[in-house]
Amino acid sequence: MKKILLIAFAVMLTTGCALQTELDKFKNQKEKTPEQNVTSQEQIKAAADATELKKQEDFNASGQAKAIIDETDLWMAYVNEEIGFNFKYPHNVSLEKEDGKLLLSLSVMDIDEMENEAPLGFGKKNSLKIRESLLNGEYGEDIDFPLNTSKKARKIKGRNAQDFMVLSRFEVCDVTFERKLNFFIDDYQVILTLKIPKEKIIASMPEFFTTNEENCGEEQIWNFELQKMFYENLSAGAGSTSAVEWFNTFEQIVNTIKFNGEETDTEETLEKISKIDTLLGSWISLDDAKSVIKFTSSTKIDYYENKKMSESNFTLDEEEIYLTVEGDNEIEIYEYEIMELKDDTLKLMFLPRGNILDYEKINY
Repeated sequence: MKKILLIAFAVMLTTGCALQTELDKFKNQKEKTPEQNVTSQEQIKAAADATELKKQEDFNASGQAKAIIDETDLWMAYVNEEIGFNFKYPHNVSLEKEDGKLLLSLSVMDIDEMENEAPLGFGKKNSLKIRESLLNGEYGEDIDFPLNTSKKARKIKGRNAQDFMVLSRFEVCDVTFERKLNFFIDDYQVILTLKIPKEKIIASMPEFFTTNEENCGEEQIWNFELQKMFYENLSAGAGSTSAVEWFNTFEQIVNTIKFNGEETDTEETLEKISKIDTLLGSWISLDDAKSVIKFTSSTKIDYYENKKMSESNFTLDEEEIYLTVEGDNEIEIYEYEIMELKDDTLKLMFLPRGNILDYEKINY
């Protein structure tokens, strides 16, 4: 009987030890599970990141990412095969009036088919004057109702154009928002206009508007004294979201304009074309405001106190670094080094004395 009890006790002891061992294993496993889970999650995330990186590298290598690198590749395109130019415009712009979108309009006119005289300067006589002025780097005659502050001659792929803004027409109650580009291709005049509904800007920038009950009732109209500030603010990137979007979208569209035969030009070629065109026009001396020089396609004209002092032929060297101006006789010449030439600044060094002459572009 005693032997049976000892055996039973031994069995119970062995069973208890085994049970305790399993409980200890379970306890240890439970304590380690959080750490093991963290390690597992990190490993899964690292593997997923590596897979995504590999996919991105394969995508970039395939060339399919080009549209993402240059967003204008996703824009809509306008192509005019007849006179040879094209441009792109984003999806917030429409060539037909659509709610919520900016309106882009295009006018292409054959100068020979124009009436000689037409309202707002859209006649043949005025267009020919503007084309000649632009060839010389000058703004020229007005068309439409441009805000004077906004008028400037600018270059589009080496071609001069009128850039201006129209904020009102005809009478005191009129409010409009149009940015315009006027340029010429051979005998065609092209006018590109981007419009935004007036309600958007009036509501978002009320400080620029007022009322005239006698003529316009309760309608919001321009505070005309603030139109210049309105333009300058937008030029500096200040204004409501809708106004800045309209202003900047016009710039983005203009920057996509291309003319036939220029798509394959290298940046170096375009820079060279642009450099001599940039020189054309009138420049006022920053040292003496009474002194103005004007470059046409072949001559340099000097003015002082608005009086013409001289007119001489000029040439540029092949590298377009040195400017040579003929004097009063065949022997006398004047040489300058072009140290800086931008759309609105000109810095010349008079050789051989080394005098520095600084000028600023005048846009008439």
